[in-house]
Amino acid sequence: MRLALLLLILPACAFGPVRRVTVGPMKAYDEVKTIRAEPTPELRPELAPLESSLLTGVSAGLQKGGAGTTSTTPGGFRLRVTLLDVTEGTTISNRGTVEAAANLLGIASETATRTGRLSFEARLYAPDEDRELAYARYEGAGQPSTLATRGGVELGEALANKVSLRRHEWFERRILDDRFFLTPTATTMEPGSFAITNDEVLLFRVGWGIHRRVQLNFMLGGFGVPFGGAIAIPAIHVVGAAGGAGIGLVGVVDVGLKFLILDEGRYAPGISASYDMMNVFGAVFGAGALVLGGKGGGAIAAAAGIATVNVQLNVFNVTVAKHFGPVQVTAGTYVFDNHHWLPQNATVTVGVGLAGSNGGSGGMVDSNATPIPRVPTQVQPYAGFEWVLGPHSALMAEFLPRIPFEETMLTTGARWQLGWDEPVGPIARDRIRFRIDVAGIWVYLPKTSSNDALYLPLPWVGVGVLFK
Repeated sequence: MRLALLLLILPACAFGPVRRVTVGPMKAYDEVKTIRAEPTPELRPELAPLESSLLTGVSAGLQKGGAGTTSTTPGGFRLRVTLLDVTEGTTISNRGTVEAAANLLGIASETATRTGRLSFEARLYAPDEDRELAYARYEGAGQPSTLATRGGVELGEALANKVSLRRHEWFERRILDDRFFLTPTATTMEPGSFAITNDEVLLFRVGWGIHRRVQLNFMLGGFGVPFGGAIAIPAIHVVGAAGGAGIGLVGVVDVGLKFLILDEGRYAPGISASYDMMNVFGAVFGAGALVLGGKGGGAIAAAAGIATVNVQLNVFNVTVAKHFGPVQVTAGTYVFDNHHWLPQNATVTVGVGLAGSNGGSGGMVDSNATPIPRVPTQVQPYAGFEWVLGPHSALMAEFLPRIPFEETMLTTGARWQLGWDEPVGPIARDRIRFRIDVAGIWVYLPKTSSNDALYLPLPWVGVGVLFK
């Protein structure tokens, strides 16, 4: 519990005087190579030497981060630096140690009267218009005269690094935009970002942006399945429920890597690929079956007791995506391969039969584990759609065709993203974002002796938190 609390708190701490760096998509300005720093408008004369040191530091930091700088050449980005707070501190003992601790923990505002404080912001504008493209803010503990150059270097470098990252992108990034409800997009998480999400209460997912092109995923959880008809499990796609009137429990452990293969261009789509090692385990209570692999797959059935199964799958994925203004369209496919390198078996506890892929039924077995044959390779194509309504909301839909068509799944729903714009003390709450998903998964329920066939929306609810 303490470790979980620490993992939640630490990513939200400031850890440094550069409190915020936000950069929009920069690919449209690919030809612009230089940044021109501009002074604070209407600056008090006594602060002119401080500002000069600050601008010198910012220019050095931009160059250190790989951005070209200029003071006279027209046509470059315009960086407007504004002093926010200049506080001279009192004489205290161990000043250096106190200042270092305050800067590390991001609490310069709390120690300003003792250590001194320098706070300033920088706004990056397009070359020929007052369109803000980036924002950065610095809050450092110490005497302003000694902080100015160093603080300028730190902010300039952080801003240049983020601008360099966003120079590959045409579209505005959103919270946890690496996937929709059930299917992925072609984007990866930003480097250094960390996310925890939960879907349907029991299914947890952790994502970590390792590199601009590489993302690590881990998924753990499970959910209950009523055996009232042929209802596919949308989170796994190759495990379904059929027949009987029992209850099934399906769980999954998944570790995978996602790669950004091709950046989305002005006309060309973005392309991503991923590999996941997924271990699926399930249990049947009463009369029912867990169907592995859909058509051509086998079934683990419990006639009057309990049956369990675990299967290791290699899950390959390719996704193509393109943005058209506020709309994003995706298409891709999953390939589920069962050339397993982890053991997989079925265990029957009480009076259970094992059905093969040809529809035949095996003999009775005892409670010992029984190896099961390789599940046939399965392919699951899909298409996705997103329409961004504003900075906080979007509508989404996904289409997952199957054969027979009655097993096709459709999802429709909305996503909301929430967060703050400013940090508070040591908590960089502007680096925390929340996501809420509410959707319906439309599935087909076949006709029974007492009910007509119908399409039913199964509720899908998800929440997530992103630290960046």
